[in-house]
Amino acid sequence: MWTAAFATELAGVTLQGEQLPSDHPTKALHGWELAFFHLTYAPLLLWGPLLAAVCIAYWRRRSVR
Repeated sequence: MWTAAFATELAGVTLQGEQLPSDHPTKALHGWELAFFHLTYAPLLLWGPLLAAVCIAYWRRRSVR
């Protein structure tokens, strides 16, 4: 979900395919505020892959060999 939202934001559209509103953070913020926004939200892109990695590690640790 986060990756899709990030990709559509880069394209300038919402998940529904509409244009981003003018008060969207990436359009309303500039300079250090925009950099801080991206810096704090970028780690959310890692949520899915990291969750999959820990689930696989847990399964491998708990499975009977």
